[in-house]
Amino acid sequence: MPKFIFYTYAYNAEKTLERTIKSVQAQTVTNWVYYLVDNGSTDRTGELIRKYAEEDARIIPLRNAKNHVWEPGNSWPYVMWQNPEEDLFCFLDADDEYKPQFLENMYSFMERYHLEMAACGNDFIEEGSMALKRVRTLSRDLIVEDMGFSALFPRYHEFMRTLWGKLYRISLLRRYAFTGMECMLYGSDTVMTLGHCKNAARMGVLARSLHRYYVSPASISYQVTSDRINGILAMHQVEEEFLRAKCGRVSSHNQDFLLCVFLNELCALSALILDSDIPVLGQSGKLELIFSLFDNRPARQVLSCENLGKLFGFAQAMERRTALCSRLGNWLLTLEEVPDARIPQYCELGELLCAAGNEPEGWILFQKLRIMHLLEQGLTDAAGEKIKELESMGISFS
Repeated sequence: MPKFIFYTYAYNAEKTLERTIKSVQAQTVTNWVYYLVDNGSTDRTGELIRKYAEEDARIIPLRNAKNHVWEPGNSWPYVMWQNPEEDLFCFLDADDEYKPQFLENMYSFMERYHLEMAACGNDFIEEGSMALKRVRTLSRDLIVEDMGFSALFPRYHEFMRTLWGKLYRISLLRRYAFTGMECMLYGSDTVMTLGHCKNAARMGVLARSLHRYYVSPASISYQVTSDRINGILAMHQVEEEFLRAKCGRVSSHNQDFLLCVFLNELCALSALILDSDIPVLGQSGKLELIFSLFDNRPARQVLSCENLGKLFGFAQAMERRTALCSRLGNWLLTLEEVPDARIPQYCELGELLCAAGNEPEGWILFQKLRIMHLLEQGLTDAAGEKIKELESMGISFS
């Protein structure tokens, strides 16, 4: 049997790291080594790593002086290249766990079907209460090869968004070409995981949950930042590029699926932005984030698609879009002040949202606001054209 390599980098993880380490030590397969990186922590993380390394020779302590400033020999590519290509590699976050049978079940699965990488299901646990929120898994094992990478994409897609919860052959990892997008704060896992998937001839998803993911409100997934918005845009692009590179094209079925995924991102981020009570953000800050969220190709495709979700079979897609657009359109109309320079973009977005959300009265109001702004700017000819357009539809400007 080959050797199994775990890799974790930890920053100020003293509250969770011990459960992570103990989950590795509890594996039914004992032929493993564990590289633990103290990523410039200022708490007891480094002390805990040294303690466990002294007690268990299979644990190899590493340390960076500063967070995310990688010193020679500490990065996972370096560790990977220092071990034989027949070994297997596994990532684990410093606040998560693998169940005791993870290595045993995953390696057996990979050997049985000659896989280069394999994913398993996940338990999502609420940090603090330790309540099980949901379990993500398939009803049966999934093997993907050849054109299955296109035909089965919606089934394995959500398992390919994170590095953890998987076992990789080092021979596969060595074929990965870094793109520079790995430095993103949000979405870098997806970039790398799909890169490994692109290089694999056969991969699979084991229909068992063998990984515990702890959901924390402090996670970047629950924060409103421009980095996260840029991250979801980059992930959409990477997913399209993956399908083109692996399968030759993005099928209409997969394009519809990816737009539904992007719709879910728009819903989640819009809710985070509108419900945020961060004082420094304010209404103007929220408006700028909403502009960024919708000023891109996939968002406009989501808003303009007449049969969103039909090919993929997501029957609730249009209903979700309508609810999203209605809430955002109404929120825009509650704003007491919009900078003059932003009014054209404000009106354009309002019109798009109201059109997609079946809000004709809102659409007309944004049209009239645009005309009023044109008149205030002295652009009477442009305003006149807009008035004629409304009148052609039987709508009076006055």
